[in-house]
Formats: sequence, structure tokens, C-alpha cells
Amino acid sequence: SGFNQGEGGVPNDQSQGRSKLKWDVEFVRDAVDRYEMYLERFIDKVSDDQSTISDNDKTLDNMKELFFSPLTTENAFVALQRCNIPTRLLSLRVRKWESLIGQIGQTEMTDTLSLHMLEAHGKAGNIGRAIQLLSLRKERGYAPKFSEFLYAVVAVNSAGMSLRKNRNVFLPDKDQPQIDDPTRWLDAILLNMNQRGFELTTPMANRMLVTFASTGRSAKSMHFFYRVSRQLFQKENDVDDE
Repeated sequence: SGFNQGEGGVPNDQSQGRSKLKWDVEFVRDAVDRYEMYLERFIDKVSDDQSTISDNDKTLDNMKELFFSPLTTENAFVALQRCNIPTRLLSLRVRKWESLIGQIGQTEMTDTLSLHMLEAHGKAGNIGRAIQLLSLRKERGYAPKFSEFLYAVVAVNSAGMSLRKNRNVFLPDKDQPQIDDPTRWLDAILLNMNQRGFELTTPMANRMLVTFASTGRSAKSMHFFYRVSRQLFQKENDVDDE
């Protein structure tokens, strides 16, 4: 997950506070594919008689400790996001990985692991799972972070990418796909923020506004964040129209 020694990088340039090294995407993809292959092989081998293998096969015990530790799992999800693959494919792989890891049941959920999983689901556009992870973090009492709510908002944007390309702008709002309307998802995020005492900041509000604007719902974005007050207004010396 930390590999960035691709050709053409500038290893010592820290002028922007971070190195400008280029990513070797093929290397990252190969590492990710190998990780997934080992997950599948491990599950196939232990599915028949997990208890016997656990007692007798020290190699698999070591693999279990390595591959399913919270730290390795965190790094794996980070590496997956470095693969530069389409959002749709990223969504499928994130869900697959979570399913494989869950089948073994050896990985302890931690604060940082849940955050990295939330980031992966956010970039993959898995809105429902992102909201579930927000709820999980609330239930476990993890300290709220700006980044986790940002990842949840990113999930709303990512999920609507394909719809934005094929959206029929001539249809009324009521006939548009429900997932194309971010209101309910943003309401869930705002509720989680409120329940955990996390203040809505201007940068976060702006991020939420983008989810409406990116689908052409500029009017809805205004009504979602602002209360419009109407009152009778009359100019001085106003003359009634005939």
C-alpha cells in the first residue's frame, strides 16, 4: 500500500509536504491480485475442516495471522484503491474482499480498519455499506473524524457517476432513479454527525452541495441547506397595475 517507487519519480522533492514519486500501477495491481488469490486459496483449504487444519498446519496458522490481521487488512484496502480501476469494478472487488475476509472471521475490527474500509466503499460508490460503517463507528464509540463523513459523501458522488452520464434530463424528479437523489443519504450522514456531536462545517456543507450540483439539481441544493423566507414587499409610491 505504500509502494510508490515508479520510474520517473522525484524521490527527494518534499516541496509540497509529500514526495512526488509516481505510482507503479502494474506493480500494485499484481500485489492486489496475489493477495486476493491467497485469500481464496486459504478459504478453500480451511472450508472442509478448519479446526483440524488450525491445530496441525502451522503454515496456515501463520497465514491466518498475517493475512487477517487488522494492519494487513487495512493496507490491502489502501492498495486496492491505488489500482486505478473503474468505479464499477472497484465496487465489486471491495464487496468481494469484505465477504472473503468475513467468511474466515479472524479479523478484528478496529478504528483505523473501519475508516479504511469506509474510504474504500466511499470511492467505490457503495453508499449503503458506507452508511452502515458510519453506524458501526457510532455504536463502537469511535471518535468522529472529518474524513469518515467525507468518505460517505464521496460514496454518494461515486454511485451517481454512471447515472450522470446517462441521465434523462427531461424526466421530472419523481421519475428519476432514487439513487440519483442524494437527499436521503445526506440526511443519514447528517443524523450520524448530529448523534456523535460532530459540527457541520462549511467545507463539509460544500461537499454535500456538490452531490446535488453534479446531477443538475442546483435548486434542490439550495433548498436542502437554506431556508427560504418569503414576505410581502411593496415599493414606496407603488402604483397599482391596471
